[in-house]
Amino acid sequence: MNKTAYILLTMGLVMVAGIAAAAPLVYLDPVAIDACGEFSVDVVINDEVLDLTGFDLLIDFDETILGVADVTMGQLLDDYPGSPFFYWTDVGTVSDALLINGAALGGSIEGPGVLATITFECLTNGLTDLEFEMVEFRDIDNLPLPATSQDGEVNADDGAVVYISPASMSEAVDTPFTVEVMIGDGIASMDELTLIITYDSAILEYMTAWVGGDVPAGSTFTESGGAGTINIDLDVNVSMSGAGSVAVLQFKGIFEGDSPITLDGVELSTDTGALIQPCIEHGTVTIYGGSPVEELRWGMIKSLYR
Repeated sequence: MNKTAYILLTMGLVMVAGIAAAAPLVYLDPVAIDACGEFSVDVVINDEVLDLTGFDLLIDFDETILGVADVTMGQLLDDYPGSPFFYWTDVGTVSDALLINGAALGGSIEGPGVLATITFECLTNGLTDLEFEMVEFRDIDNLPLPATSQDGEVNADDGAVVYISPASMSEAVDTPFTVEVMIGDGIASMDELTLIITYDSAILEYMTAWVGGDVPAGSTFTESGGAGTINIDLDVNVSMSGAGSVAVLQFKGIFEGDSPITLDGVELSTDTGALIQPCIEHGTVTIYGGSPVEELRWGMIKSLYR
């Protein structure tokens, strides 16, 4: 091959590579994710997607591993100055895949940016692709716009979780009750645990806390709380693996209403010092009625006006 031919071939390959790299693309961000509990991924278009008016997307996944909790309109449509259209369903489609329809009515949008945000929930452990079964882009004249797609992947581990148990409950005013802080079976070799727990101090009164029944004997447990915040530190003797109870919290309802019990700060580390990053699931308590004495007094007052 002579020098001129070599240069022309090289230039051609570079041009082809540049065209391929600059192709209109729809993809998921993040492309690959380790997840548990609920998590979100964005459906994104790159800056080569131009004059996009409408889109139809069909995203398939293993429905035994993941469920769809919600799908919300992305920033590109949300910022569109005209009237956007947005719809999604995972019922009645082929293989129960997720169907997303959107449109910038009367105009168009351009990349880069987010078309939609999908919130999934892990149903069980496992690995599943998030696969674009269909991608249809249209311009304002309803003519097709070409685009390639890049699939995603989720490694679901529903056991790597710290959560409040029970997740919801109802208790009477002035009646002490307990909730537990639990770890799931996906957490292994936990050596240290720090918790910051918040609640509505207008609804609940914090009384005390003690070490969970599944923590190894000889572990060190300290707690302090008040004014809507509880701090717990646990230094595990040797190490602990889930599932099990790590702390028991005792409250008393002081006023009717709903109070979250929120795990605002959770820090876990293993016996080698490695950090564990679990999913977090909070709890809610509904306080109703009054104490038996209050109910009796209220009944006597009402009887005077019958």
